[in-house]
Amino acid sequence: MGLTNDVEESRLFFKVQSIGTKSIAVMRAAFPRVPWVFVYRDPVQVMMSHLKTKEQRSAVCLRYRSRPQEDLKMLVKEAGRDVASLSTEEHCAAHLASLCQAALTNHKSSTTGIMLNYVDIPQKLLSTVFPDHFHIPIGKDATERVNAVCGKYSKGRGVKGEWVHDSDAKENRAWDEVRAASELFLKDVTDSLMGDTGGAVKR
Repeated sequence: MGLTNDVEESRLFFKVQSIGTKSIAVMRAAFPRVPWVFVYRDPVQVMMSHLKTKEQRSAVCLRYRSRPQEDLKMLVKEAGRDVASLSTEEHCAAHLASLCQAALTNHKSSTTGIMLNYVDIPQKLLSTVFPDHFHIPIGKDATERVNAVCGKYSKGRGVKGEWVHDSDAKENRAWDEVRAASELFLKDVTDSLMGDTGGAVKR
């Protein structure tokens, strides 16, 4: 995301990869008055975005498995486990939990960040995030543009395909080890993220 050739544009938005969550503090220090948003999603659904099959051993959430970061080690230790003993599903869940915890920690010490539930997009973008958090007036044209963009698949490069609702499919495809790992490492931190928007992860 960035500025176009429109000379009247005065705002620049960055969409950061998930690992960048651990650098929120750096961004806040560099731009202390710039608002930011962390988007979170039901933990099982997030895990199923990473893990396609039980046999999978390579995924973004497993990228640092051979060299786990200190915050992940601490998180695992607090759960009464050892990093070396984690299954593929457990390591994936622990990695994702470390990202959520980084966002939550920064949110608690920040007045410029908000937590946004994936299920509330695009409604809360239009009703709260843009007008109240980013202070961007939202009229009919802006609403139509937001809805149009939210109707496209955001990942990948090149031409974007139509976005398809996949939450139910991810839930149905999840196996027991994914659900257990999510319960162990992700449920509590996700419930904390949801604290500002109400509700909790229930299974």
